[in-house]
Amino acid sequence: MPDERPDRAHRTFDAWLFGLTAGGLFLGAMVALFRLPAPGARDGASPDSSRKTLVTAEECYKSTSGGSVYASLTQLSYMPPPYVDTVLGGGKKTGYCFRLTVGNPADGDWSAKAAPVTVAKTGCRRFFVDSSGVIRFAIGPANKSWGLAGLKILVTAEAQYRSLEKPGTYASLSQLSATTPPYVDSDLGAGRKGGYCFVLTVGTPPDSKWRATASPVDAGPAGGRFFCADESGIVRFRDGAPATPADPPADEAGEPPIE
Repeated sequence: MPDERPDRAHRTFDAWLFGLTAGGLFLGAMVALFRLPAPGARDGASPDSSRKTLVTAEECYKSTSGGSVYASLTQLSYMPPPYVDTVLGGGKKTGYCFRLTVGNPADGDWSAKAAPVTVAKTGCRRFFVDSSGVIRFAIGPANKSWGLAGLKILVTAEAQYRSLEKPGTYASLSQLSATTPPYVDSDLGAGRKGGYCFVLTVGTPPDSKWRATASPVDAGPAGGRFFCADESGIVRFRDGAPATPADPPADEAGEPPIE
């Protein structure tokens, strides 16, 4: 019997790579970086008091500077001791780029924005906070590269499942994510990833066929890009409406590579 480990390792890597897309975890992480202080305060009892985040850090800086002046990220990270760590002070952390703008002293305000370094890979939400302390967010548009990537992963996963698990049969999304190790990650297995909804239909043996679609969660005014794939292994696309087997292959759409 041939050694199955290389195939298992390959599809496990595929699932891991696709699993890099940030989901709900980034919402908590961004709120934490913007707002929540880490253990210890600047005037408290912990040497680790530098690990404060932007809302708290700016208020502390303002109170200790004796006026209405706020600080830049660089200033916040180079105070002795610092109000934020040097990674956040450098403007990039946890897959997000941070940009902090300080108004004139007479204005007495500041604002900060956080956007994912690579949309759908390190995050999908954009965040904003200002001197009011209120953190706001918006979900970016679906990243069409991930609609295409998700179906390509399913093409590989179905072929390997049919070969290694149950010859002659295909699997549902939940089945592909429930094996050990899984063929796809839990997010794709649940049907939503990178701003796309994935639906997979499997034929009943001996009708050994499957078909999957990827539709943008928020198509936007232009209608968005839709994808479909089946046991032929060809991923197809259509702009503005659900894709069908009669549509052109997605590789002809000039899709940019995933970074």
